[in-house]
Amino acid sequence: IDVSGSMSTNFCEMTRDDWSKAITMAVGLLAIKNSRSFYAVFFNENIKRCYNNPDNKKMLEMTSLNCDGGTNYDKPIHKVHEIVSGSGEFAKADVLFITDGECDVSNESLKKLKDLKTKFSTSLYTMNVNNYESKTSLEMSDKVYSMSDLSSSQDAISDVSQYIFKKPA
Repeated sequence: IDVSGSMSTNFCEMTRDDWSKAITMAVGLLAIKNSRSFYAVFFNENIKRCYNNPDNKKMLEMTSLNCDGGTNYDKPIHKVHEIVSGSGEFAKADVLFITDGECDVSNESLKKLKDLKTKFSTSLYTMNVNNYESKTSLEMSDKVYSMSDLSSSQDAISDVSQYIFKKPA
């Protein structure tokens, strides 16, 4: 979950950060309800905070993380690779990458994503908290959503979760 400085800007009467944390909370609660593991990685130019199967108190704590700094997609991709490859609990994981825009991704990170997809049957979905699908998101993701996809839906979280929870853990 991107918590760089640009996530504090407004989008559709809320900040992008508010949108991303609302989506994160909803997906986290759905994971718990469906007896799925849930691991949240918050990042800006660094890994800012990680939560492994957070309880209610930690879920609320996630909403209070401040947005600041730049954006680096490589570090969260490497962290996800470390988590998935280091634990059978997260094999066949569905990764939801929530961000507001474009950021370059190194070839090494793209290789790590390919490794996750082929060796661990991991899927990567990106939720762009804006109204466009960025080139980088399209390059690294199995499916990309933008806010316009959700705002035209009666049940936005259902749209995202139907893909995330489509396969057994």
